Amino acid sequence: MLNLNKKNGKTIKSFDDYKALYAHISHIENLKLLPGHPEFGESSWSFVVLSPMKVIELANTLKKEYDPEILSRALKERSGIIEICTGDIKNPWLIIDSPGVDVEGFRKEFCEDYCDAHELEIEEVE
Repeated sequence: MLNLNKKNGKTIKSFDDYKALYAHISHIENLKLLPGHPEFGESSWSFVVLSPMKVIELANTLKKEYDPEILSRALKERSGIIEICTGDIKNPWLIIDSPGVDVEGFRKEFCEDYCDAHELEIEEVE
């Protein structure tokens, strides 16, 4: 179990695991994409796991400007890509999603970085 706390120790919400905390963070950031939200257009935090098929689609349509070496390697290996943005949408961190990559470990780090940047704390409780 995880508690999401303000820096003063006040619990905001509890979660079963980091996947649930990540879903909460994603919801908060996705709201910023809606017109009328006070922070509209300011979302720069995301954690996306792209399937091998999505990588092929991106390579064919060039919808995003990915590092050509990483895109080429993912295509060659028929692997997915993990895209992590931690405050700078123009410079995502890209990781080849090959066997043995600890996706959940990266998701946990993303949650920790997000909370630290937003003056929140994660408390792990048994």
